[in-house]
Amino acid sequence: MADTCQSVPYPEVPQTVVNVPRNFMIIYPTTPYRFAKRNVETGSWFEHELRNAFNETREEVVDIFDLLTAANMKIAMRESKAFLKDNVQEGEVVYQRDAEGRRIPDQKATGMKNTMVIEHRLCDWLVFQKFQPRGHMNNMPAM
Repeated sequence: MADTCQSVPYPEVPQTVVNVPRNFMIIYPTTPYRFAKRNVETGSWFEHELRNAFNETREEVVDIFDLLTAANMKIAMRESKAFLKDNVQEGEVVYQRDAEGRRIPDQKATGMKNTMVIEHRLCDWLVFQKFQPRGHMNNMPAM
């Protein structure tokens, strides 16, 4: 359940220019030349918090920028928590442990922050509407 984060030095990353067409939006889970923070069990911070923002809203019609603002606020409050790895055995990560058996924090990767980047040329409102398909139970769990 460790969060991982890495930085890539500028010279090693190829640059790509993206021309954003009209009424189009691109959302990056982090700033350029960085890897998005990701929890191996719950996914990236971006997808986790965006999904939570949508599930937690009580509104029937939700503006995309309200969702993104709520998600970005939660992402901004997070910090990475990483632990020193010993090795990988049969696909499972084994962590280094102290004398009491606790995982040893990786000081270089702990405390890192993240933020999303949004590029858009939206000229119209972009909203999501919550609905219950016919025939489904009203108390289905949120995804």
